[in-house]
Amino acid sequence: MLFRSFALPYPAKHTSEHLPLGSLVSASASTPEPGLVVVMPSSGKITYWESIASAATLDLIQQQRHGVEFTIPGLLHGEVVIQILNAESAGFLLSFSSGRLAYMSVRDGQGRPAISVQFLRGTSGAGNGGIFGSIRNALSSSSWRGDLAAARAGPSLKPGERDIVSASSKGRLQAWSLHRGGHNTLEAEGDTRELIVDEIKRSDRSEERRVGKECME
Repeated sequence: MLFRSFALPYPAKHTSEHLPLGSLVSASASTPEPGLVVVMPSSGKITYWESIASAATLDLIQQQRHGVEFTIPGLLHGEVVIQILNAESAGFLLSFSSGRLAYMSVRDGQGRPAISVQFLRGTSGAGNGGIFGSIRNALSSSSWRGDLAAARAGPSLKPGERDIVSASSKGRLQAWSLHRGGHNTLEAEGDTRELIVDEIKRSDRSEERRVGKECME
């Protein structure tokens, strides 16, 4: 088994900083090796290497020449990236401590290395740019703020498309359809808290009846 180690281009300044998040990227047409994308949670800096070999280059100058770099725009104060979800071939999903989600791609329409990030917006008209669009997006996601529990990708059924389901700790679910190139749609949204609580209560009652019946026998 072969192990490779390398220094990241953005080393942590303090031991208390969040550890980098990374994911392998499917091999491009120019190399048989998988690529690597690394996200620095606090600063939002992202680096993508087309192959593991270029990421493992010891010379930092070589790393910077072979890697593509980007910084996530519009991070809120104190907001950090908490998860990077591989949803290829559509792209990647970034989860944030604020409860927000963002779509990330590491290649452009021609398959060349190029990083782009856009936050997912579940309300009509929230895709408008500028400060007002940012305010609308922040308000529309207020019910999810700091409440994201998990995000998972479904099976890849069509090239360039992937379904994503996210869940809050309060039982609220969102189903997203991600498309390569950045077209993302909120397909469904619902609150399952009461259903989950009712099912737990029903299971508890069934267990109590079973235990009581065994004690009487």
